[in-house]
Amino acid sequence: MSRTSIAGIYASLVAGVLLTSDALAITDTRFLYAQPQTGAFQMPPPAFFPDSSTVPFSATNGTSITVGTNSFNCFSAPVNLPHGSTMTQMTVWHKAVAFADNAAGLFRIDVTNADFQSLINTSLVTTNNVRAATNFTIPADGRQIINNRRYSYILRFCLTKTTSQFWGGRITYEYSNAGD
Repeated sequence: MSRTSIAGIYASLVAGVLLTSDALAITDTRFLYAQPQTGAFQMPPPAFFPDSSTVPFSATNGTSITVGTNSFNCFSAPVNLPHGSTMTQMTVWHKAVAFADNAAGLFRIDVTNADFQSLINTSLVTTNNVRAATNFTIPADGRQIINNRRYSYILRFCLTKTTSQFWGGRITYEYSNAGD
């Protein structure tokens, strides 16, 4: 058999495979990963809004938040994670001169009755006036599993001193399917 005829047979086989009329479709409705995957939902300072319209604050080029008064000034941002995912850690980047200059919390709100539930709500330790990350493990009590059908979620950060600064937050989570 010549090279030309072998090439012709090969070309016919390839064309036959590529030009078949049988279409293959994905028919499953649930796509599971063999191992849980880790995700991170980052919230930069522009995602946070003041809890009161009277909070004097400034956002330095969208990279950090500072406040203009030495009082309890809080900012909140929505946490939007896949339904059924499991929150594992909350991280905030901040600067504090003394203990309790800053506070952070992770909350969920029941949309059926407005019940406000705290998953984490704590004063932060001093960072010795330098930027630092503070990590919190989210309690594994069932509330860490995202239920978007019933709850909305927020991360809140509070500054109490004009010397304090906030650079954002992150929620680390795990998921085992490609979405609901």
